[in-house]
Amino acid sequence: MINIDDLPPKKIFFSIKEVAQLFNLNESTLRYWETEFHQLKPKRQGKQRSYTKQDIELINQIYFSLKQQQLTIEGTRKALKESSTKTMDSYHLIQNLSTIKNKLLKLKNTINDTLSHE
Repeated sequence: MINIDDLPPKKIFFSIKEVAQLFNLNESTLRYWETEFHQLKPKRQGKQRSYTKQDIELINQIYFSLKQQQLTIEGTRKALKESSTKTMDSYHLIQNLSTIKNKLLKLKNTINDTLSHE
């Protein structure tokens, strides 16, 4: 899973290669997920896919359901369709904890840098 807040703030579109690297997935996996999850519809210019942060957020949810909760494609599809409270609550909890962890690590590094310069 990735933290959406860590993405470049001014960047609007991401290529399929960039998104695949974010999740350590093959590009073919993302193309497959597009066929399985109708909500995932990146913009296209010709054959080039452009993913928005909203698309990446959806991929995050799909990734979480499939890889971490080990749901099947059908189970993930149902969870997304029904907006399963348990699945989405777990996802948002982990997302929030990840954000807090990153902020604490940055704070720790700042403190360590300050102490080392004294």
